[in-house]
Amino acid sequence: MSKKEKIYNPEWDKYADLWGGLSYPWRPNLKQIAFYKKYLKQYLTKKPKAKILIFGCTPETRDLCSKLKLPVTLFDFNDAMYHGMIKLMKQKPYKEKFVQGKWEDVSGYFKEDEFDVIFADEMHCNVLIKLWDKNIKDISKILKKDGLFFFSNITMNFDKTLTIKEVFKKYKNDKKYFSSFKNKVDVFYQMCLGEDCYNWELRGIELDKIRNKFKIYAKKNKVSMETMKKIWFDPKDIEKEVYKSYVEVDPPMGEVYEFLTPYFWVEDFYVDKTHPVYRFRRDLILKPKK
Repeated sequence: MSKKEKIYNPEWDKYADLWGGLSYPWRPNLKQIAFYKKYLKQYLTKKPKAKILIFGCTPETRDLCSKLKLPVTLFDFNDAMYHGMIKLMKQKPYKEKFVQGKWEDVSGYFKEDEFDVIFADEMHCNVLIKLWDKNIKDISKILKKDGLFFFSNITMNFDKTLTIKEVFKKYKNDKKYFSSFKNKVDVFYQMCLGEDCYNWELRGIELDKIRNKFKIYAKKNKVSMETMKKIWFDPKDIEKEVYKSYVEVDPPMGEVYEFLTPYFWVEDFYVDKTHPVYRFRRDLILKPKK
């Protein structure tokens, strides 16, 4: 471990706390990891020294590779995420190399046919929809012809909506519900749809628009900042005038397949049908069309 890695940064805890507050389908569960492990171990019988890339720093994926003693390259937009997620790992990180960069520019960081295996757990919710085609094409290029692409996607429930008034009423009736970050995000998505703040063309939430509507309603009804922070998905975000103006949200699964199939074959997929919101997540095993 380098001297730099030994220096503690409280920023790391922010990412660990956010991720730690989530559950499936927002983060992988044991069944999904078992599904991945099955295909990964089969692949390793042919290529025991497979070169592996992980988009992001998902602790569950890192645990899987560390347990199998597989060196990996992690690719994410900041090193705080890399260090923060270590706090949630159950295995000691095994020969991890971290590369900092933008996911949408992946072809500028890695060579063609460089990796045997690529993991991308919900990465595309952080890539603008207009860049999806190029990004998926670039991923297929850096993956070897006989490689595997482990891809997961989660989208929002487009069937449920809430108005801001209904959200505040929900909080008044069940404050405990909002103690869960996952529940707050669910409510936030429903509120964005109910208040017409989801941009169907760009496939994302207009955060400035919904934030302003939320603040106007709160001011009009004399709602305290303390209460607003307990309802809004990110307490720091609601305090600031401008934090982030736009949040990308993956399109429905049918559209996701349309982006993937020009460049990949679907080898297999996993859906946890025992979970009440299973239909909003898919985990795919993909092979490149080369």
